[in-house]
Amino acid sequence: MGFWRDISSKTGIFGSPNIEKLKEKKDVPGLINAMKRAKTPEDRNAATEALIQLGQIAVDPIIQQLLVAEEEPFLTSLSDSLLGIGASAVGRLIGLMDNEAGLKLAVPILAKIGEPAVMQLLEVLNSQSNETKKLGVIQALGTIGADSSNEPLRRIISNNLAGAAVYFDFNNRPPLWPGASISTAFNLEWPCFEALIKIGDLSTLRAMAMLSFHRTFHSRAGIVFQQIAMKAGRNAILPILEILTENPVTEFGHDRLLEFSDNVVIIDILEKLTLSEDDQQMRNHVIEVLISIFRISKLDPTFQKRIIVCLQNLTGKEIATTEEWQEWWRSSSPSN
Repeated sequence: MGFWRDISSKTGIFGSPNIEKLKEKKDVPGLINAMKRAKTPEDRNAATEALIQLGQIAVDPIIQQLLVAEEEPFLTSLSDSLLGIGASAVGRLIGLMDNEAGLKLAVPILAKIGEPAVMQLLEVLNSQSNETKKLGVIQALGTIGADSSNEPLRRIISNNLAGAAVYFDFNNRPPLWPGASISTAFNLEWPCFEALIKIGDLSTLRAMAMLSFHRTFHSRAGIVFQQIAMKAGRNAILPILEILTENPVTEFGHDRLLEFSDNVVIIDILEKLTLSEDDQQMRNHVIEVLISIFRISKLDPTFQKRIIVCLQNLTGKEIATTEEWQEWWRSSSPSN
């Protein structure tokens, strides 16, 4: 009878796993095996819930199985167990992110754990951990989208871009200078920008606008600028106008545009966003700012032409010169 008692303690009727008994014994390997061999979703879910209730002691055995498991739905159930355990699993998941396989496994689970993972993720970001681990942390933080991540992510950009922190003064108007030296590695910096885009941090608009005036990065920066602005929608209009009207940015920026005559992405995006804007007052403000740019003496001809086309599209007017636009605004602006 002893043999049958041992079998019945681990299985229920018709050989189904006795999840409650396994949980009472804190038999984590037994619960994982029951999950793997479960014949019904109900049995699999019961094993998952039992592992979640056991908490911390189940984390390492679950992760060991995740590293070798291949079949579904076993993989999903293992991930769900860690997700349910939550904050207690975060440290161990972070520890996995020393290689590509670990990143692939840990990042999605950390991202789904969400806010409870943020504090531990930020600790790694501020530590001396290797770049692979920090990359995983950045990706997870971007998906979670916690506002508390913004400043640490900005700091990585500022600190890691050798000689170019001025490009990334997110709080003050950036002092710019020609020929600034920028590291071309960008092992962590672009992922930080991508994370900030996901979070919806509009300060990245300015950073990308500034970086787009640098010979090495202007093409990629323009693409990222577009991603940020289109994600933000109408909320990006005023920050874009600020970029265009701040004197240090404008004077330096349009000098640089003499070298990069194709760098008109700011106007492209501004036009697209403004055309979808129903608020006529906002449209008028955009028109006024664009016309005011014509007063700049060193305005790249290609950039100037793009502004004229934008104004024509926004107003329906076929005015062709900068002088005529300025005169039109003086005579017909809503404030007159």
